[in-house]
Amino acid sequence: MTDFERQLVDLYLDGVLPESEHALLLQRLETDPEALVYLASRTQLNVDLRRSFKRRKLQQTAVAGAAPSTVRQPRSVWLSWRPLAAAAAAVLMSLAWWLMPGSSSELGRITQMMNVETSGEGAGLTVGQRLQAGRVMLNRGAVDIRLSNGVTLLYEGPGELELLSPMRALLHSGQVVVRVPQNAIGFQMDAASARVVDLGTEFAMKAGPGLETDVQVFEGVVEASAARGGFASRIEAGRAARFTPAASVPKELTYSESRFLRKIPIEPGVPMPGKGGDDFRPARHAEVVIPSVDKAIVVDGDLSEWSAEGRFFSQRDAARSVEGRMRHDADAFYIAAHIKDPAPMRNSIDPWMDGELGWRGGGLQVRLSLDRAQGWPVEANSPSYYSMRKLTATPEQMARSANARLVTLTLWHHAPSATDCLHLAYGFDYAGGVVNPPGYTVAFKRDVDGKGYTIEARVPWSLLRVADEPPRAGDALAVCWHTHWSDPSGRLWRTHLVELRNPSEPLRIYDYERAATWGRAIYR
Repeated sequence: MTDFERQLVDLYLDGVLPESEHALLLQRLETDPEALVYLASRTQLNVDLRRSFKRRKLQQTAVAGAAPSTVRQPRSVWLSWRPLAAAAAAVLMSLAWWLMPGSSSELGRITQMMNVETSGEGAGLTVGQRLQAGRVMLNRGAVDIRLSNGVTLLYEGPGELELLSPMRALLHSGQVVVRVPQNAIGFQMDAASARVVDLGTEFAMKAGPGLETDVQVFEGVVEASAARGGFASRIEAGRAARFTPAASVPKELTYSESRFLRKIPIEPGVPMPGKGGDDFRPARHAEVVIPSVDKAIVVDGDLSEWSAEGRFFSQRDAARSVEGRMRHDADAFYIAAHIKDPAPMRNSIDPWMDGELGWRGGGLQVRLSLDRAQGWPVEANSPSYYSMRKLTATPEQMARSANARLVTLTLWHHAPSATDCLHLAYGFDYAGGVVNPPGYTVAFKRDVDGKGYTIEARVPWSLLRVADEPPRAGDALAVCWHTHWSDPSGRLWRTHLVELRNPSEPLRIYDYERAATWGRAIYR
């Protein structure tokens, strides 16, 4: 680090660095790690500070009580400091990523695609493909990319997007919608005529003809500045602006909710042929809340420590019904159910020989999507979905069916051995199923009147294979409950009930065929 760079940083922090020198300072920060570290140490610039700053500004806006102007120019030296500070934070976090061992192996992954035709370095894109730093070029279509820090980029062609690090990307052409989680505040998206720094938001950018750059904010706030330098503009939710090379002040645009693609649509489901039928009853519930654990749960079949939050009920007939609740914490997923059953806990399906068929003798299946990148609804179909309808699955569709973050939990009590059982199957190809794995805890308890039973279970995230990234408060994922009843022998399946189902999907599609039929789970 040179004395000149140190002087630039000091003048900047004192609020007296001329505006014309801001671009030079940022350039030095990007090319000289020592200068960047010096700035960070002087300002204690880190993620906690950015979060604190965001909260303070939102509180100030709320206290003011006035509707924000479309594009606000700074009114003080502090306001002109913010965009460069956030940009420096993005550079600092990018630098940390580049220095991490093995960081060059994977910057992010493709989670969804639609009607994609690629060229150049982007040729051969597939769902699940790992991406390194570099350019993704589309002739047409859309690609949803999830970066390693949770930032998602829904990139729509024709265009060219360059991934630089988990905290920075460059849109050469095309359109992109960016969603930034709390841990990645400060993410920076550049274009030919604009630089956008996130302050906790969902925003869109279009790199258009004549080097024009349009910025639109759906949620939260961004700091946007002309690429050639100058003061930053604060653009808030419900606002849009256009940046051009010739102007230092952006032009107001009309906000349009439908202008950008914010989610890749799921292809419509194809129902089974026929007319209705007892197998395809409408569900009573389409959505459920899954709260975090607020009181220690002891897995013993006694649900007295469970609050009523998130409880749902459904009835097959006078003798058969199900009441359910779910919980989560940092370590595990919890299930509580009471099932009315005229022949309770008589299941005779051998878990060690036929674990994948445990449902036949009566019990509960809970289907979970733990894919935070997909959210809800989830696009994935089983191989049988295609074969039963005489459809040919594409390689992309087959890749989605093997998504291991789609998990089916089957719970039943094996009467001959008095064993409370759990079978786990991963993906819609149901590969790698395991039965009674070490670490799970399940308790079944028969009702005193012999007309039902209770299930209580704790399944660690490690068994669900998402210990690295379990669901967290604020997530909207997918879930479906499928309750089964058998004959008194506990051997022959008799009837069932499906709850928590997406009402927009055709009824004549089984939940075990298509994840888009699953209901919405709100984690709190």
